[in-house]
Amino acid sequence: MDVFDAQTICVPVPEGSSLFGWFGATVTSADLLDDFAAIDAIWYLDADGWILDLLDLPAFLRPEIVIDLGTGILIIASAGFTLEVPLS
Repeated sequence: MDVFDAQTICVPVPEGSSLFGWFGATVTSADLLDDFAAIDAIWYLDADGWILDLLDLPAFLRPEIVIDLGTGILIIASAGFTLEVPLS
């Protein structure tokens, strides 16, 4: 496989807390939580403070964190997994 033809890049994520600088296409916290069962929570720091998204929150309390190129996020994982980062 030619690396330059890849549509995703696989990133190993260990169990516990991991800080990431997002380098892929725009996604939301809901996308990641829905697609990767090992993600328990996603934290994002904006100008007003920390924002938390997790599936256990009632729908009316869940924020939609938009994760763009360069966004820093903290992922809390219940188990190690491979995060498939979409490039486009």
